[in-house]
Amino acid sequence: MRRRIFYHGANKKYRYFEGWYLKHESSQCYLSVIPGIYMDRIGRKGAFIQLITQDDSYFIQYPYSEFHASKDFFAIKVGKNYFTKYGMVLNIDSDGVKAKGAVAYHEFHTVRPNLMGPFSFIPAFPCKHDVISLKHSLVGSIQVNGSEYDFTDGLGYIETDWGRSFPDGYAWTQCHINKRNNCSIFLAIAEMSIMNKDLYGCLGFFSYRSRRYKIATYLGAKVLMVRPDKWMVRQGKFRILVEPKREAISNLKAPEEGMMGRNVKENVCSPIRYRVWFDNHLILDQICKNGSYEYL
Repeated sequence: MRRRIFYHGANKKYRYFEGWYLKHESSQCYLSVIPGIYMDRIGRKGAFIQLITQDDSYFIQYPYSEFHASKDFFAIKVGKNYFTKYGMVLNIDSDGVKAKGAVAYHEFHTVRPNLMGPFSFIPAFPCKHDVISLKHSLVGSIQVNGSEYDFTDGLGYIETDWGRSFPDGYAWTQCHINKRNNCSIFLAIAEMSIMNKDLYGCLGFFSYRSRRYKIATYLGAKVLMVRPDKWMVRQGKFRILVEPKREAISNLKAPEEGMMGRNVKENVCSPIRYRVWFDNHLILDQICKNGSYEYL
């Protein structure tokens, strides 16, 4: 099994980005935090943290010299902010946003090997993706501009992206659907080019009760439909239909040729209907209030 790499950009100098998406949710509040770095065409570098709440989003820039990350384990520092497998510490005091507090993480549900599978060996891909924790428990709270976000007894999720640019078009969703049945979903669909052919590829996981199912183009998954209000994927006897019920509202900065120059709409907490069929039998049909999604 290949050794897991948590930071890929140590030797990069031009046209590169890397970011880590950390989602936190409880019964009443939701917060996503994205630490990351970028490098433009001529080697100018910077670091950043993005905060995404139910109502707004914030982009805070830092000098590249204030960024540090480990290649061998999940540990990131940006300014006075820390992100590890043990938790997150925020200490942000910038124009327009003040965020302070700590949240501890417990019981990572990790993904091995790398989610990209054989696609991880294709250097031409402009963006690669992995999941660090499908689910973990939370204890602690964060204050953002005077509002308290208490995540005790909540759930977290962590993924990562790296490369040159986000895909020209993509759809992404993540949701802890039902604690009782240990049911959750993560699904990403992206435009991709293989052997000069443009097509949609997908990656994801569907967890239900005690089982976890990987979804991937290299495992035979097919994208049957992708539009702003409806996405469908089939793999073997599985079909998954995702239907967001509300438009994305927050602006998320996204990379293009290494620079954070694109705007993507995200909704960190939105009603989404998830339906899953196995062998033409409907095994899940639920509208979740806490679904997250992006669409470009």
